[in-house]
Amino acid sequence: MTAIAIQSGDDPAGIPLGVWPEIPDHIADLARMLAERIRNNRSVQDLRSSVRSEERLYETVCEIVDLAVTKPGDFGLNAGIAHRLSHEATFQAEVVKATMVLASWLYPLSRIIYLLEGLEEIHIYRWDHWIVTGRGIKIMLGEAGNPFGNDERVLSF
Repeated sequence: MTAIAIQSGDDPAGIPLGVWPEIPDHIADLARMLAERIRNNRSVQDLRSSVRSEERLYETVCEIVDLAVTKPGDFGLNAGIAHRLSHEATFQAEVVKATMVLASWLYPLSRIIYLLEGLEEIHIYRWDHWIVTGRGIKIMLGEAGNPFGNDERVLSF
């Protein structure tokens, strides 16, 4: 779970405080553009949220990234970004993951699901008290970076 920044201090139970994971700034605009293309395609096809579409999200994002690489002009990509997407595996993996976060039907919960490596469990006690565990690590996510402003927003999600 290296994507979580640890804040100073712990909660009363001794669990380290973390900050909600964010999409890195250097790929945020590209990921937003690709996710918007996926949402537009869903709208045109009148697709609704489903377990199947979430299970296929990785493939869907990889397909749109491949299309952006082969037809960068259609996506408004400059040649440098298209080249990086096709030749830099680490960059491509970051873009795919960030696009999955934004294109997921589960957004903003997808920030935890797709950005935290080795995630095993999520426990929600209040909008500002989430415990995430994975690979022997337990971290509390509180208000810092939390996209939910109150319990009602969590429940209506």
